[in-house]
Amino acid sequence: MEATETMGPRVTDLVRVGAVARLVGVTGAQDQVRALREAVDHSPPEREEAEELVADYERGRWLPVRLELFADLVGDEGRVERFDSIHVEGVWFAVPHDANNVRHAREAADQRFEALQEHLVQEGFEIAPGQLEALPFVLDLDDRLSEAIEGN
Repeated sequence: MEATETMGPRVTDLVRVGAVARLVGVTGAQDQVRALREAVDHSPPEREEAEELVADYERGRWLPVRLELFADLVGDEGRVERFDSIHVEGVWFAVPHDANNVRHAREAADQRFEALQEHLVQEGFEIAPGQLEALPFVLDLDDRLSEAIEGN
């Protein structure tokens, strides 16, 4: 009989969590504008605010982005490794980029930390409840989004 090694949960040190913000393409932007308009059709008090957001988007003052959440962990060899995880759609960044965008990204990420934790656990990491929320948060802008924000 051959001995088999069972892999238990990987206990790891989490360094930080964060997101890579990516500019949504034209189709994705149109989908987000459409979703916004449909949402306010069901909530008339928010219609004026949503119409203002759409008008500002059309003037280039808001950019639709997708957040790609990640966790940076200390790997088996003692190096920090990035574990890419779930995506968050429907996020808007103001132009020019400022601390409010970072705060908005953190709030959107906070709402998905439970799913991020579930993904990490499915991949064999041992994560305590509330551990992700207590970590530092970093926001990276991809090149296209950086150019779009700087170009406006």
